[in-house]
Amino acid sequence: MYDVPHGAGLAVVYPAWMNWHLPMNPTRYEQFARNVFDLQQRKQASRRQPTGLLVSVLRSN
Repeated sequence: MYDVPHGAGLAVVYPAWMNWHLPMNPTRYEQFARNVFDLQQRKQASRRQPTGLLVSVLRSN
């Protein structure tokens, strides 16, 4: 990817990287969702779906 502003490149690459990396460290993404986006875990979410809303946002793209 060339001739793209830094922020625009990160906006494209970062969500895909997070989706790939999520199964390796779900607890870290749970902290990220809580601390950065102020998202709370859904009541029906199990420990296999730690970030609830963040996971659904990442996987919808």
